[in-house]
Amino acid sequence: MQLNSKFYDRKLLQPGWAGLLTLEEAEYIRARLEVNQTLRRKWSIKGKGKIPLTSIAAKAYPEDPQAARQHIQKEQRKARRRIHSQAKNDVSMIRSKKVTVAT
Repeated sequence: MQLNSKFYDRKLLQPGWAGLLTLEEAEYIRARLEVNQTLRRKWSIKGKGKIPLTSIAAKAYPEDPQAARQHIQKEQRKARRRIHSQAKNDVSMIRSKKVTVAT
């Protein structure tokens, strides 16, 4: 995932700098946190493994962590709806075409 600039990428990795995150920003931060223990400590995230995007959102917007969690959950629902809608369109296209199977 490529974001706008090196400056933006670096600032985005500072807890509390970004405010409300987009889904792309949260996934970018999660990818970096999962491979960098020092950065993980800076974000006060313990343990290893996959980090919930809601945790990242709350740390990115400490002024109102609950609003940040709700915002990222809304972003995730919108992304799932887009994926589901695209899959339905793909299935409809397949069904509308007559497919013959050679035996």
